[in-house]
Amino acid sequence: MDFFCTSGLSVADELHIPSYFFTTSGACFLALYLHLPTLHQNTTKSFKDMKEHFLNVPGLLPVLAIDMP
Repeated sequence: MDFFCTSGLSVADELHIPSYFFTTSGACFLALYLHLPTLHQNTTKSFKDMKEHFLNVPGLLPVLAIDMP
């Protein structure tokens, strides 16, 4: 299913059929997306308030927190 159609997960679950996400984004985006829960758990500030702080995501070069959307 499409990345933006997560409501379909519950339908697939009710019908007892496997569901998969399809994303056309690159591996870097996927690595960041999968690591976001860890960043959220370990951070108390908003990214925009962490001006000089670098985010370390496995598989990616360090990214300035203020460069995040």
